[in-house]
Amino acid sequence: MSLQVKPFVLGRLKNNTYLLFDSAVKEGIVIDPSFEIEHLIDFVVENQVNITGVWLTHAHFDHFAGLVALRNQFPNLKTALHPLDLPLWEKGGLSGLWNFNFEMNFTPEVPLQNGMVMALGSHPLAVLHTPGHSPGHVVFYSDVLNCAFCGDLIFNMGVGRTDLPGGSEMDLLESITTKIFTLPPSTVLHSGHGPRTTVEKERANNPFI
Repeated sequence: MSLQVKPFVLGRLKNNTYLLFDSAVKEGIVIDPSFEIEHLIDFVVENQVNITGVWLTHAHFDHFAGLVALRNQFPNLKTALHPLDLPLWEKGGLSGLWNFNFEMNFTPEVPLQNGMVMALGSHPLAVLHTPGHSPGHVVFYSDVLNCAFCGDLIFNMGVGRTDLPGGSEMDLLESITTKIFTLPPSTVLHSGHGPRTTVEKERANNPFI
């Protein structure tokens, strides 16, 4: 299969940044570019991958900390974000709570909505609106790859925190049960932090659900 997922564990918060690319046509997108994005850029340049977009699962700062550097390297990139997370974006992704300062001087160009289909070349990925960790949190699901990019919604034996502004435990649990646990049991879940897991494993064992 030419469609590939390459994870990068980046920065002091150990964020998972994902490069999703089609090795046949050398086209790719980046999901949640974090700190130390130079490691991903080096791989992209070495392998001559044309990065066409950045897809954000949500607007907390650690999930877009590498975006400026990425856009400087690839100036034609378009950034996708759900509009309900624009207030977080405009507040620097709550970076001030951790003594960081991220003030983005642009607005994401692609507004994500539940049920829309994003494309990497000829490969479609469905957008699932999954509020709870943040109001505009989304998941990107690929039936071709049998996987979902889950951001901070659900982790291997864990779930996203809901005590930050805009968080809701009730919404988070509903998003997991209605949008994640309804996917095929073998679906691989690529989370924003930590190792990957599967729908089947989390349905049977996740202690928070």
